[in-house]
Formats: sequence, structure tokens, C-alpha cells
Amino acid sequence: MSDAPNSYDVAIVGGGHNGLVAAALLARAGKRVVVCEALPSLGSACGISTLAQNIRAPKCAHLVTGFPPGLIRKLKLHKHGLTVLQKKVGRVAIDPDGRHIPLDPKTKAGRQAIFNWSSRDADAWPEFSRTLDTLIWSLMPAYRNQAPRLIPDTLQSRLQWLQHYLRGRRRGAAPFRSLLRLLPSNVADLLDDSFETDLLKGALALDAGLGSFHGPSSPGSLFYWAWQRASEAASKSGTLQIAGGPAGLTNALAAAARSHGADIRVAARVRSITVEREKACGLVLQNGDEIAAPIIISTIDPQTTYLKLLCSRHLDAGVAGDVRNIRMRASSAKVNLALERLPSFAKANEQLLAGRLLVAPGLPDVERASNGQKYGMLPDHPVMEVTLPSITDESLAPENHHVLSAIVPFVPYELDGGWDKGGDILIDRVIKTLGEYAPDLPDLVMAGEVLTPPDIESHCGVARADWHQGEVAFDQAMMMRPTPQLAGDAGPIHGLFLGGAGAHPGGGLTGRPALHAVMAAVRYSKEMRR
Repeated sequence: MSDAPNSYDVAIVGGGHNGLVAAALLARAGKRVVVCEALPSLGSACGISTLAQNIRAPKCAHLVTGFPPGLIRKLKLHKHGLTVLQKKVGRVAIDPDGRHIPLDPKTKAGRQAIFNWSSRDADAWPEFSRTLDTLIWSLMPAYRNQAPRLIPDTLQSRLQWLQHYLRGRRRGAAPFRSLLRLLPSNVADLLDDSFETDLLKGALALDAGLGSFHGPSSPGSLFYWAWQRASEAASKSGTLQIAGGPAGLTNALAAAARSHGADIRVAARVRSITVEREKACGLVLQNGDEIAAPIIISTIDPQTTYLKLLCSRHLDAGVAGDVRNIRMRASSAKVNLALERLPSFAKANEQLLAGRLLVAPGLPDVERASNGQKYGMLPDHPVMEVTLPSITDESLAPENHHVLSAIVPFVPYELDGGWDKGGDILIDRVIKTLGEYAPDLPDLVMAGEVLTPPDIESHCGVARADWHQGEVAFDQAMMMRPTPQLAGDAGPIHGLFLGGAGAHPGGGLTGRPALHAVMAAVRYSKEMRR
């Protein structure tokens, strides 16, 4: 490769965590790497917001789930400023009267809390947890590894399929039949068959639907939940709280990449991907700058990559049509609040409040909240996942002050009547709902912000506010993600690889799509040299 200023071995589109993971790994391997981020700052959904003087909150994502500990060690991210404050951040079903339920199946406290509601449910909890674990671990090999080809046309791909089958059958025929029966079904039926406690079912249904367009009664919702839980279980550290929020992760990744010589550019929007003879050969930026590189890794969504940057003239009609039909419709909003002090949740100490608080009174409440988005309506009674990160992270707020971070699912991208007043209505409903759990909370709010789905798209670069860059469903997962023709390292343009959430295994702050893209790029580079 030439040493000209704008000539690189690899050009990466997008400066979110996946783009920075790819940049750090490739630069560490001695490649000349450039990252082009369209926004004025790095991180995408991992930004930080200033709510009031000296009070900051995680802008969009508030925790890091499934990021491989081995990658933290390999890139020496602690040396570059990464500080992990909590590992395996637990879930808690919050009750207005203080009868909270910790949802860790491995602790006696959780089962005892369920027993206080229902002895029947306490007895059913271990078996339910084992059933969910069976689903999770049956998907784990597919989640962790590169997906096999849909049509196994080589010996290696046939062996991959055989390995997946044998792993699924290793516990016997009955569990395998149960697996095939349950995965296409829905979360609501499983919860109704297993439990009678509304609070328990509501919290689990909310957890199952975070990041999804579909409610708990939708077919395939159980597959989505198991897949998301697999992303968490794939890392021994589980869900992490990082000092400074997820921005602490992306800052460390950027520092690691720069320490190995990566060129990271912000406000550098890519206009197009240059192609010659069906091979990627560089980028053209919005300002007219040209970058030469024989390998392109795009971490933005597949539709923008293939239909806008690449242009459909480089694709046959079938591939272009499949890309155009990728479903991108999971919508969430984010509400951040600056509080004068820690709100008073009944019978909740700081240790419990430092977890992931699931606000969902019952299964019907989650279903009703999911229904409104289909008609462009806001939920009257929003359900949400809430964190109070300042309990553990003192850098976010002055002493005695706190920040509250809430992810509100099932919020439509296109709101009936528009978003001019929709954001104010949503934040009022969120505060009112939280006031039912902590009555003093509405009076403690000093400042706040709401990021509607269009805000998340424009401020964080998350297309359609879909953090998966395409719905995670049977027909858009594994060997069919984002489409069968583009899965893995396949594609009509040599040297162009997808390394964002739209690629296998999907969204979340795991870095795994980037890992797969880096491996594919390294293989391609070796083939080029040969």
C-alpha cells in the first residue's frame, strides 16, 4: 500500500464502538487504518449528556452488555482509561410498595422475594430459569461464532452445521424437541404458563422486549429474548457499568486505536464507497476528500451502506431488493433526569437501586405499551428500564445529587401529530409513572432531556432509532443477517465487509460484529497477497 497521506490499508465507516473496536484491532496488527465518523464526536449511542452544571448522564445507552473481557485485556483498555465500576449488573422488578424482586436465578434472595408473592412461583422459578438457560445455551455457539452459510456448499460449512446440530442434541432428544417448540413461540405464553405473579411476569416481559418492535405476545419474541440473553451470557462479566457511562468504553477504544497509529476523523461524513471491477478501493467524503483503501469495513446500517454509499447499480436486482426490505423498526426513547438527591423508592437500599430497575406492573401493561406504537401513539403508562448510575459513579454528579437514566421502549418513530410536543408529553408521562414508585421524585427533578427516536437517529447516528440496525428475528438472524446473500463475509463487492449491528450477531455494545469483520478482512488481505 502507498504511504500517500490519504492512502490506507483499511477504511472504516462509522466511529461507534464497533468501528473503534475494528480500528484498534487492525492498527494493533500493523495496518494503516482510518475511521470516518459523520458526527462531531465519536461513540454514536455511547455519548454523554450535560443536564446541568457538573451533572452528566449517559446520553443513549447506559450499560455495556456482553463486551468480551478478553478484548479489554488484549487492547489494554484499562491502560487507556477504562474503569469498570460494576460487573454482572442485576435486574430488579420494582414494586411501588417495596416488594421488589431481584431477578438473579442464582441467588436465594430472588427466590425468597418471589416466595413473598407466591409460593407456587417460587417453586416454579428454578425450572423456568433452567428452561431459559437451555434456550440461551443452545443459541450460544451460533451467537459467539461466525454464522454458517445458509447453503452449506463447502466441507467447512457442512461441518459447522453438523456442530450446531450436535450441540443442540447433546442434552438428549426431549430438550431438543422442546427447543424447537419454544424458540418460535412467544414470551407471554411462556410466562403465563410458568407464573401467576403480575410483577414478575411484567418485569420479565419488559426485559424480553427491550430493543424490539414487538410486544410479548408476538410470535418469535421468545427467540429474540433468548438471543439477547445469549449476548449477555457470552461474556463472563455480563453487564458492565463503566465510569463515565458507555462513553468511557468508546474513549478507551479510541485511545487504544490512536496509540497504534489509527487516524480517527470526526465530522467526516462518507458520501460514497468507490468500486472498481467489483472491488472496493476507497471512500469519497462529503467535503470531496478521497481516501484510498482496498478494504472497507462499514459499521453503519446495511441499507445506507449498500443503497446509498455503494449505490444499487453495483448490486443485482435480487440483492438490492432484499436489502431494501430489511425491517428496521425497533423504536425506543431515552429520558435523562438530574435529581437534587436520591429518590425514595420504598424499602430499597442503594445496592438494590444500583441495578437495572424494571418498571412494569404486569404483563398486560407491557402488551398495552407495545400496542400504541403500531398506530403512532405514545404509551399512556410507559414501561421502562431505569438506572441510577450516579450511585456508583461519583463522576456524574456532585455529592448528594443524582442522575436517572431511563430507556423507554415501544415509542413510535413516526408519531401521530408529529414530535413538536411529543417529547414533552413523553417525559411528563415518564416522570408521572416514576412518581408512583418514588413519590418524591417529581419534586426532585432539576433538569432533564428526552431523546425521541428521531433525536436518537440524528444526534447518535442510529438509523430509525434501531440499535440492531435491523430487526433480530428468525429471517434476519445468523446466516440470514442482514440478508442471506450478504451474511458473513459474503457479498457482491470484494473487500467490503459489514461490521456493525446490522451484521451477525446484532446490536448491543458487544463489539462482536466488528470482531467478525476484522477476521474476514484479515483473511481477505492474506488472499490478496497470495
